[in-house]
Amino acid sequence: IKVEPPGAGDDTRGFAPFIGGESHYFVGLNRGKRSLVLDLRNPEGAAILKRLALASDVLVENFRPGVMDRLGLGAATLMAAHPRLIYCAISGFGLDGPLSDKPSFDIVTQALTGMMSVNGPAGGPPVKLGLPIGDMAGGIFASQAILAALHERHATGRGRLIDISLYDGTMALLAHFAQLPALTGADPAPMGSRHPSVVPYDGFPAKDGTIIIACLADRFWAKLCDALDCPEMGADPRYATMALRREHRDEIEPRIAAITATRSVAEWEAALTAHDVPHAPVLGVSAALAHPHAVARGRVEEVAHPTAGTLKLLAGCGLAEAVSFA
Repeated sequence: IKVEPPGAGDDTRGFAPFIGGESHYFVGLNRGKRSLVLDLRNPEGAAILKRLALASDVLVENFRPGVMDRLGLGAATLMAAHPRLIYCAISGFGLDGPLSDKPSFDIVTQALTGMMSVNGPAGGPPVKLGLPIGDMAGGIFASQAILAALHERHATGRGRLIDISLYDGTMALLAHFAQLPALTGADPAPMGSRHPSVVPYDGFPAKDGTIIIACLADRFWAKLCDALDCPEMGADPRYATMALRREHRDEIEPRIAAITATRSVAEWEAALTAHDVPHAPVLGVSAALAHPHAVARGRVEEVAHPTAGTLKLLAGCGLAEAVSFA
């Protein structure tokens, strides 16, 4: 049940373009939810939400810290009346810390966590990731924490307050990049599609587009050189290991690019597939959704919307299938 404010409702309802009068943005993010309009500043609206919470397993709220307390709907109040309630508070910066009361959106999160600083072309300005990774990180970590809390409740019989910060979640996604300043004494810099440790691992030009080549392990280097019909490069001792290829990146990548530019993406797909080299064409969203593998995996579903008609939406991210080993 999605609780929205009176008037225009969720802000994303106004995000163009529209499908049958419905925002594509809202439709894409709210599948399977039932909307309820409540004015939580009105005692009657707050009382309705409280009754809902007391009959629920999980409450998720996305206000700045302190707002729900001022409305009389904070975790302490609701969990005192419903000890089994799992109360998940999602905010930009978390329930404590010097920025906890500040407003935040995805781009703010990406900027403050260092995410933007490693994204974009080499030598270029910081660039926001095209997808709202900060917002998505909050949702992903919230769902994990809620599932863990439900599991814990089976043993303890009690719920839990969950503090989810978009800032924390996005910073966690830095992963090994966070180790580099201490190791090298310098911040990692944007490298476009290149990998700081792996060569080749990038997009290379073809006659009609771009082909991604990703040799994350040494065993793929010889296979790539065979696919490129460039045995002298495969036999060059200067390129024999990943560490050596990294040292000679500025020699290797232009040589590969000069070769890939002579044939089409489809021709390189065939050659790289034949030699078992990890690769991919760079697809637009339409082509990605129509790809045979996406179709086979059921990545897109047609659903009926009460006002917008039949819509094609992304399927859920997990596929469950009963398997018999009899």
